[in-house]
Amino acid sequence: MSNEKNKGSYHERWWVNLFNSWGWSAKRQPLSGALKDYPSDIDLSVKIFGDGNYITSIQLLCESKYRHNGFALISKYLGKKNNNYDNDLLLLKQKNGEAFMCFNVKNTKVLHLVRFQTEENEN
Repeated sequence: MSNEKNKGSYHERWWVNLFNSWGWSAKRQPLSGALKDYPSDIDLSVKIFGDGNYITSIQLLCESKYRHNGFALISKYLGKKNNNYDNDLLLLKQKNGEAFMCFNVKNTKVLHLVRFQTEENEN
């Protein structure tokens, strides 16, 4: 296996482990998205609850990207400085196209906002 393939697999496993630690169901796709029936790197299933009751599950397909030197624009705006995050969300919008929202998975304020952490997980 090539060095680049090893690095990609390592980071895909990192994401799968993180999502599973949040109580989500995540698994790597066979051949990392190279097969037509498995178009992404990671298959993610998230159970949605309301008022403590199970409502439904959402299936998400995830593409994992790794850069040795990071992602300059995203790191510039969402990185930690002096033990604080200058920005919590990075909002990216094309004039007449797609819009994206990015956040740092280590920013606990954002994790609370999007409900990745519950009172039960914090103890």
